[in-house]
Amino acid sequence: MKIDRIVCLTVDKRVKESTIRHDLEKWDMKVETFLCGEGELYPKDWYNFIDEKVEGRSQAWNYGRCLLKILSTSLEAGHEQILFLEDDAKINPRYENNFTEVFAYHLHQLSFVKNWDMCYLGGNIQCAGKVVQETPNVLRANYILDMQGMIFKRSAMEEIVKINPSTEATIDGMISEKVRNGVLTALTFSPVLITQYPNFSYNENKFVNRGLNHIL
Repeated sequence: MKIDRIVCLTVDKRVKESTIRHDLEKWDMKVETFLCGEGELYPKDWYNFIDEKVEGRSQAWNYGRCLLKILSTSLEAGHEQILFLEDDAKINPRYENNFTEVFAYHLHQLSFVKNWDMCYLGGNIQCAGKVVQETPNVLRANYILDMQGMIFKRSAMEEIVKINPSTEATIDGMISEKVRNGVLTALTFSPVLITQYPNFSYNENKFVNRGLNHIL
């Protein structure tokens, strides 16, 4: 299975903290930075997206707009599978010394699974109603949260770009609702390949550690 693009959504305020791009590039995995934020910390032409001022949960709105832009440009480029990362992602510590081997092995397992649209390299399935084990390290679930690392197939991208960004609901929640309703199908790796380091969430406006919800 071929990954056509690896892109990391990076908030300008967290560029210096984010290490996932450097970690993967040590394994010869080229990672594209999608820079977003208020547009004041770096030259304007470095930004892929500058935050819009909106009423309500502006971070949810801007995150959604960023993700939709990433998926839309991948569709336009003819990509079939992309790996999407968030800037607070990190490799599961158990795989820090052999990530590429483990990643290749997990991609091989995906080739035996039929009918899926997305695969969470790291995700929270605590709220899932039904979980099915497809292969030794691949689970199918009807509700998954957290998007630190995800593979989007073209079928998922085509469906997700139909979503209208919201100033109230997060786009990961809206995507998970599509999974719950049977519009999209989602897999996750267990143990996860990608987790999250504890940090301040600009979306929730508080310090969070979602990695506590991941199967490590």
